[in-house]
Amino acid sequence: MTGERDNEQVIELLTRFKPVLQALADGDCSQNDLSRLEAVVPFPIVVRGLVEAVNLKFIMVSTEILPLEPKVPLSEADREYIEFRFRGMTNGQICKEPEWNYERLNAQRKRVFNALGAISDYQVVVWEARRRQRLEQL
Repeated sequence: MTGERDNEQVIELLTRFKPVLQALADGDCSQNDLSRLEAVVPFPIVVRGLVEAVNLKFIMVSTEILPLEPKVPLSEADREYIEFRFRGMTNGQICKEPEWNYERLNAQRKRVFNALGAISDYQVVVWEARRRQRLEQL
């Protein structure tokens, strides 16, 4: 039943919050809009919505805003952080993983943001969704 409710929330997110999703992808979402969204939609659902929006080409992201390739090669820890975010994991969930704590999480976040040119975890998710989409097309 939870999966069905999650799907309903993703559909609602795609229809009601398209401008906010686009702003998140562009790194141009106001704190006010983000707070309103996060008050009604949990982080994992927003992540699923962003992934679906990218896959369906419901939102488009300029490569000038978020480049296709990282500025520097990604380390294994970078890839792990990106995977955690792509799966919709919260900070608390990540810190329960072996060898992860808030200090490491914040250091890794900073490194990944710099490598991808991202300014939020939502942009990290969009970057990874685009990367996976390109790989599927090969």
